[in-house]
Amino acid sequence: MTDTSALLALYNRAVPAAYRVTDEAFQGLTDGAQLLPHFTDGVLTGYALLRASSLTLLVVDPEHQGRGIGTSLLHRAEQCAKSAQASRLILGHGSDYVIQGVPAEAGAHRFFETHGFVHTGFTYDMSLDLDGLEQMPPCPDGIGFRLMPSDGAVLDAVNAVEKSWCAVYESTDEDVLCAMQEDTVVGFCLVSAWNRFFAGCREVGSVSCVGVLPEYRRRGIGLAMTAHAARYLRDEGCRCAELLYTSIPQWYAKIGFTPIHRLWMGEKRI
Repeated sequence: MTDTSALLALYNRAVPAAYRVTDEAFQGLTDGAQLLPHFTDGVLTGYALLRASSLTLLVVDPEHQGRGIGTSLLHRAEQCAKSAQASRLILGHGSDYVIQGVPAEAGAHRFFETHGFVHTGFTYDMSLDLDGLEQMPPCPDGIGFRLMPSDGAVLDAVNAVEKSWCAVYESTDEDVLCAMQEDTVVGFCLVSAWNRFFAGCREVGSVSCVGVLPEYRRRGIGLAMTAHAARYLRDEGCRCAELLYTSIPQWYAKIGFTPIHRLWMGEKRI
């Protein structure tokens, strides 16, 4: 049995610095995954995490890379997925992942391309400097913003926009900021002055899972709500806001977010 501290230590050695996490965050990210470890002379030198057809993580100790460990782990993951009747192995998309894709700037995605994975898209991590927060878009007429408990009307709105986010909103310990038209939830996002990828540093907050009900779109509500979330983080003492895993960087750029990482997503028929 491999304890979580050993898994976390290896993860933090193997991934780019921007994706290192705390014990608490790592536990939440990896709970429920099937562990496939690799040992060299009794020492953990790599592992894969698998949830059904999703390869949620594959890491190899940097000092042991290039020795076939990653290939062996990937083969084992494929066999386990086949045994669970999966027809494909998914990397970085779907509902289960630790990092939503392979950091493209590290070049690690070439390993997966070599082993038969087909590119399915990119997601982007973005950042906004809150110290220099510029003039933000105006709030649309009749729309206000309110922190809400993550239940009832909020979950109904999330379900109407993106069903896969419901589990996130049901279990979150982050604040939920809602766009309201009178007492109706018309938009929502998660906002937190604590960021798992910065070891709990309160100077770096995050905005995520931004959604607006279809019938209220194209009125500027989403941008105004995201801008309000940025102001909230600034008031909480954050100096930077991060937005993780978006496929529409050009939309968030309208309020000053800039891309800082690009992540490669893929899948393989097995």
